[in-house]
Amino acid sequence: MPIITDNLFHRRDGVSLPRVTAITAMYPMGYGLKTWLANSGSMQEADRIKNEAAARGSRVHGIVGDLLQGGEINYSPELDYLWSYLEGFANFWETEKLSENLADLQVERFMWNEKIGTAGSADLVVGDTIIDFKTSTSVQYPEYALQIDAYRRLAEAEDHKKYNRLWLVQLGSNTKRGYSIKEIKDSRKDLKTAFEACKLLFYREHGAEPKDKILRDQIKLNLI
Repeated sequence: MPIITDNLFHRRDGVSLPRVTAITAMYPMGYGLKTWLANSGSMQEADRIKNEAAARGSRVHGIVGDLLQGGEINYSPELDYLWSYLEGFANFWETEKLSENLADLQVERFMWNEKIGTAGSADLVVGDTIIDFKTSTSVQYPEYALQIDAYRRLAEAEDHKKYNRLWLVQLGSNTKRGYSIKEIKDSRKDLKTAFEACKLLFYREHGAEPKDKILRDQIKLNLI
Protein backbone atom coordinates (compact mmCIF):
# COMPACT_ATOMS: atom_id res chain seq x y z
CA MET A 1 0.00 0.00 0.00
CA PRO A 2 1.25 3.55 -0.69
CA ILE A 3 2.36 5.46 2.39
CA ILE A 4 2.67 9.21 2.94
CA THR A 5 5.60 9.52 5.34
CA ASP A 6 5.48 12.04 8.17
CA ASN A 7 8.59 14.07 7.33
CA LEU A 8 8.65 15.94 10.63
CA PHE A 9 10.74 13.08 12.05
CA HIS A 10 14.00 11.29 11.42
CA ARG A 11 13.98 7.53 12.05
CA ARG A 12 16.64 5.04 13.07
CA ASP A 13 16.32 1.43 14.23
CA GLY A 14 12.68 1.83 15.14
CA VAL A 15 13.22 5.10 17.03
CA SER A 16 11.85 8.43 15.81
CA LEU A 17 13.19 11.87 16.71
CA PRO A 18 11.77 15.19 15.54
CA ARG A 19 13.88 17.10 13.05
CA VAL A 20 15.71 20.16 14.33
CA THR A 21 13.94 22.33 11.74
CA ALA A 22 10.52 20.89 12.66
CA ILE A 23 11.11 21.94 16.26
CA THR A 24 12.41 25.43 15.46
CA ALA A 25 9.45 25.97 13.13
CA MET A 26 7.33 26.16 16.28
CA TYR A 27 8.97 29.46 17.25
CA PRO A 28 6.29 32.19 17.42
CA MET A 29 5.81 34.22 14.24
CA GLY A 30 7.43 37.65 14.57
CA TYR A 31 6.04 41.01 13.50
CA GLY A 32 7.98 41.04 10.22
CA LEU A 33 6.68 37.63 9.19
CA LYS A 34 3.13 38.54 10.18
CA THR A 35 3.38 41.72 8.08
CA TRP A 36 4.68 39.76 5.09
CA LEU A 37 1.88 37.23 5.45
CA ALA A 38 -0.73 40.00 5.60
CA ASN A 39 0.74 41.64 2.50
CA SER A 40 0.80 38.38 0.54
CA GLY A 41 -2.88 38.75 -0.30
CA SER A 42 -3.95 35.21 0.60
CA MET A 43 -2.75 32.08 2.34
CA GLN A 44 -2.57 30.36 -1.05
CA GLU A 45 -0.19 33.02 -2.39
CA ALA A 46 1.89 32.92 0.79
CA ASP A 47 2.15 29.14 0.51
CA ARG A 48 3.16 29.42 -3.15
CA ILE A 49 5.95 31.89 -2.34
CA LYS A 50 7.09 29.81 0.63
CA ASN A 51 7.17 26.61 -1.41
CA GLU A 52 9.11 28.28 -4.23
CA ALA A 53 11.63 29.61 -1.72
CA ALA A 54 11.98 26.16 -0.11
CA ALA A 55 12.53 24.52 -3.50
CA ARG A 56 15.14 27.14 -4.42
CA GLY A 57 16.92 26.66 -1.10
CA SER A 58 16.97 22.88 -1.50
CA ARG A 59 18.40 23.20 -5.03
CA VAL A 60 21.14 25.59 -3.87
CA HIS A 61 22.04 23.33 -0.94
CA GLY A 62 22.24 20.34 -3.26
CA ILE A 63 24.54 22.08 -5.73
CA VAL A 64 26.72 23.48 -2.93
CA GLY A 65 27.06 19.94 -1.57
CA ASP A 66 28.13 18.70 -5.00
CA LEU A 67 30.70 21.49 -5.32
CA LEU A 68 32.15 20.63 -1.94
CA GLN A 69 32.55 17.05 -3.13
CA GLY A 70 34.67 18.25 -6.07
CA GLY A 71 31.90 18.78 -8.59
CA GLU A 72 31.60 21.58 -11.13
CA ILE A 73 28.68 23.55 -12.48
CA ASN A 74 28.45 25.76 -15.57
CA TYR A 75 26.09 28.65 -16.09
CA SER A 76 22.99 28.06 -18.17
CA PRO A 77 19.77 30.08 -18.57
CA GLU A 78 17.95 27.39 -16.58
CA LEU A 79 20.21 28.19 -13.62
CA ASP A 80 19.85 31.96 -13.89
CA TYR A 81 17.55 32.19 -10.86
CA LEU A 82 20.12 30.34 -8.74
CA TRP A 83 23.35 31.80 -10.03
CA SER A 84 23.64 34.74 -7.61
CA TYR A 85 23.41 32.30 -4.70
CA LEU A 86 26.05 30.01 -6.17
CA GLU A 87 28.31 32.96 -6.98
CA GLY A 88 27.86 34.09 -3.38
CA PHE A 89 28.88 30.67 -2.11
CA ALA A 90 32.00 30.68 -4.32
CA ASN A 91 32.94 34.13 -3.01
CA PHE A 92 32.37 32.94 0.56
CA TRP A 93 34.55 29.87 0.05
CA GLU A 94 37.38 31.85 -1.51
CA THR A 95 37.26 34.81 0.89
CA GLU A 96 36.98 32.84 4.13
CA LYS A 97 39.72 30.42 2.95
CA LEU A 98 37.96 27.27 4.15
CA SER A 99 40.03 25.23 1.69
CA GLU A 100 42.86 25.54 4.23
CA ASN A 101 40.92 23.13 6.47
CA LEU A 102 39.80 20.54 3.94
CA ALA A 103 40.95 17.62 6.08
CA ASP A 104 38.66 18.85 8.85
CA LEU A 105 35.67 19.74 6.68
CA GLN A 106 32.39 17.86 7.18
CA VAL A 107 29.62 18.46 4.63
CA GLU A 108 25.94 17.86 5.41
CA ARG A 109 26.86 16.19 8.68
CA PHE A 110 23.90 14.23 10.05
CA MET A 111 23.63 14.03 13.84
CA TRP A 112 21.29 12.13 16.13
CA ASN A 113 20.98 12.26 19.91
CA GLU A 114 18.14 10.72 21.87
CA LYS A 115 19.09 12.55 25.08
CA ILE A 116 18.89 15.93 23.35
CA GLY A 117 15.77 14.63 21.64
CA THR A 118 16.35 15.67 18.06
CA ALA A 119 18.29 14.95 14.87
CA GLY A 120 19.39 16.98 11.88
CA SER A 121 22.09 17.89 9.39
CA ALA A 122 24.49 20.82 9.64
CA ASP A 123 25.56 22.23 6.27
CA LEU A 124 29.23 22.54 7.23
CA VAL A 125 31.28 21.68 10.30
CA VAL A 126 34.91 22.80 10.22
CA GLY A 127 37.39 23.50 13.00
CA ASP A 128 35.39 25.00 15.86
CA THR A 129 32.78 26.47 13.51
CA ILE A 130 29.33 25.30 12.46
CA ILE A 131 27.94 26.89 9.30
CA ASP A 132 24.40 26.99 7.96
CA PHE A 133 23.60 28.48 4.55
CA LYS A 134 20.44 30.51 4.01
CA THR A 135 18.89 31.71 0.77
CA SER A 136 16.13 33.72 2.45
CA THR A 137 16.17 37.52 2.27
CA SER A 138 17.05 37.75 5.96
CA VAL A 139 18.96 35.74 8.54
CA GLN A 140 17.42 37.68 11.41
CA TYR A 141 14.71 35.12 12.18
CA PRO A 142 15.24 33.93 15.78
CA GLU A 143 14.53 30.30 14.89
CA TYR A 144 17.67 30.24 12.74
CA ALA A 145 19.78 30.87 15.84
CA LEU A 146 17.99 28.04 17.67
CA GLN A 147 18.56 25.75 14.69
CA ILE A 148 22.31 26.24 14.42
CA ASP A 149 22.73 26.09 18.20
CA ALA A 150 20.94 22.73 18.19
CA TYR A 151 23.47 21.51 15.62
CA ARG A 152 26.22 22.75 17.92
CA ARG A 153 24.84 20.81 20.88
CA LEU A 154 24.48 17.67 18.76
CA ALA A 155 28.05 18.00 17.45
CA GLU A 156 29.48 18.67 20.90
CA ALA A 157 27.70 15.62 22.31
CA GLU A 158 29.22 13.43 19.57
CA ASP A 159 32.70 14.95 19.43
CA HIS A 160 33.24 15.83 23.11
CA LYS A 161 34.67 19.21 22.10
CA LYS A 162 33.48 22.80 22.04
CA TYR A 163 32.26 24.58 18.92
CA ASN A 164 32.68 28.27 19.61
CA ARG A 165 31.53 29.87 16.35
CA LEU A 166 28.10 29.65 14.75
CA TRP A 167 27.80 31.24 11.31
CA LEU A 168 24.57 31.88 9.44
CA VAL A 169 25.74 32.58 5.89
CA GLN A 170 23.20 34.43 3.76
CA LEU A 171 23.68 33.87 0.03
CA GLY A 172 22.24 35.99 -2.75
CA SER A 173 22.51 39.11 -4.87
CA ASN A 174 21.15 41.39 -2.13
CA THR A 175 24.25 40.83 0.01
CA LYS A 176 27.76 42.28 -0.25
CA ARG A 177 29.92 40.08 -2.52
CA GLY A 178 26.96 37.74 -2.80
CA TYR A 179 27.10 36.63 0.82
CA SER A 180 27.09 37.91 4.38
CA ILE A 181 27.89 36.24 7.69
CA LYS A 182 25.86 36.61 10.87
CA GLU A 183 27.66 35.11 13.83
CA ILE A 184 25.36 33.91 16.60
CA LYS A 185 26.63 35.07 19.96
CA ASP A 186 23.51 34.64 22.08
CA SER A 187 23.78 32.95 25.46
CA ARG A 188 23.97 29.17 25.13
CA LYS A 189 21.56 28.88 28.03
CA ASP A 190 18.99 31.20 26.42
CA LEU A 191 19.19 29.40 23.08
CA LYS A 192 18.74 26.00 24.72
CA THR A 193 15.81 27.24 26.83
CA ALA A 194 14.04 28.61 23.75
CA PHE A 195 14.70 25.41 21.80
CA GLU A 196 13.28 23.27 24.61
CA ALA A 197 10.17 25.46 24.72
CA CYS A 198 9.72 24.93 20.96
CA LYS A 199 10.16 21.19 21.50
CA LEU A 200 7.32 21.16 24.03
CA LEU A 201 5.13 23.01 21.52
CA PHE A 202 6.11 20.51 18.83
CA TYR A 203 5.07 17.52 20.95
CA ARG A 204 1.84 19.27 21.94
CA GLU A 205 1.00 19.95 18.28
CA HIS A 206 2.33 16.82 16.57
CA GLY A 207 2.80 14.16 19.25
CA ALA A 208 5.88 12.07 19.92
CA GLU A 209 5.49 9.59 17.05
CA PRO A 210 5.23 10.07 13.29
CA LYS A 211 1.76 10.10 11.80
CA ASP A 212 2.26 8.22 8.55
CA LYS A 213 -0.80 7.88 6.31
CA ILE A 214 -1.51 4.52 4.71
CA LEU A 215 -3.52 4.91 1.53
CA ARG A 216 -5.65 2.37 -0.27
CA ASP A 217 -3.86 0.60 -3.12
CA GLN A 218 -6.90 0.44 -5.36
CA ILE A 219 -9.73 2.83 -6.10
CA LYS A 220 -12.91 1.78 -7.86
CA LEU A 221 -16.16 3.65 -7.67
CA ASN A 222 -19.51 1.98 -7.24
CA LEU A 223 -21.50 3.59 -10.02
CA ILE A 224 -24.67 1.53 -9.62
